[in-house]
Amino acid sequence: MNNALTHRDGMVLLVALVLMLTSHITCFAASSFTGFGCLPTQSNSFVEAVSANGLVVVGTCHIPGKEAFRWTADGGMVSLGYLPGSRSSEAKAVSSDGSVIVGESNKGDCAQAYRWTAAGGMVRLGSLPGEGRASVANGVSSDGKIVVGWSAMQAFRWTAESGMVGLGKLPGTERSLASSLSNDGSVVVGISGVCFGQGKGEQAFRWTAAGGMIGFGPFTVGLQCIGKAVSGDGSVIAGFTTTGLGPQAYRWTAAGGIVRLGSFSTAEAISKDGSLVLGSMIRPQLLPTPGVQERAFVWDEIKGMRNLQSVLTDEYRLDLTGWSLTAAKGVSADGKVIVGNGERNGHHEAWIAHLDRPLNAPFVKK
Repeated sequence: MNNALTHRDGMVLLVALVLMLTSHITCFAASSFTGFGCLPTQSNSFVEAVSANGLVVVGTCHIPGKEAFRWTADGGMVSLGYLPGSRSSEAKAVSSDGSVIVGESNKGDCAQAYRWTAAGGMVRLGSLPGEGRASVANGVSSDGKIVVGWSAMQAFRWTAESGMVGLGKLPGTERSLASSLSNDGSVVVGISGVCFGQGKGEQAFRWTAAGGMIGFGPFTVGLQCIGKAVSGDGSVIAGFTTTGLGPQAYRWTAAGGIVRLGSFSTAEAISKDGSLVLGSMIRPQLLPTPGVQERAFVWDEIKGMRNLQSVLTDEYRLDLTGWSLTAAKGVSADGKVIVGNGERNGHHEAWIAHLDRPLNAPFVKK
């Protein structure tokens, strides 16, 4: 009897040990890094966003033209095509479950905002009355029913019921555009300014139905304050400001205002809970060739701004040989899927990283 019990106990211990080791190996193997390549007729790929569930990635392949794509692990990269009469397209944002994609499709120099679904394909959203017929969709709500962007020099918010509705402009500005929106579409962020990109003053805004468009950050000649992304509940905004010393990524809250995250950086995305900010660090490069060197970053309140490539190689043990990660563009709701852009073999290439724990989780040495 004692021998039988000893044998059984030994087997139990052996099974437990195997399970423990298997669990460790599984955890170690759970992190992965994948480059997307590109569509057959194109040579460079750029990602713009990932769905909240981490299953669908959208972006654009470039050169010789521009072609919007949708990527999944099972189906790979699939072209979204173009609006009728158009010759190029770009994908800008995706709904939480990946079923709705928005962006622009261009005919000549005229951009046209679209909303894509598998059932209906690309559907043009139209444009606001006013100067020109151009329009671009930059963001979509969690359920895919609300779209924001710009048209006729003005930010818009679109629904199937109301169509395209202008959100106005900040006082003293000539045009506005919406960059992103909260999960339910009740909060919209973007910029309003004078002659975008010409250093004449651009200010970030936060819009709600109750309060309208309210600006924040500096608004003076030669300064920019760009609102790029917003948390799920609309309480945290990420973007960047520019001065003569270069761009600085920031994180904004009503209580704390603008908090700058680091010099020579631009914020491109924010996590659903607002705890993570992602983007690109920009460093002037003198040798061997003058220019600008870009590196993807991730920021959180505890660890600050970190080089994302170093985080992925040192903490997640991912092999990024041959890669230079230039920008982080999106993160899933659970913080375990991150997408961005990089350079490999002389080409620009989009990528996705699946992680065994969120980016701001405590580092456990393996």
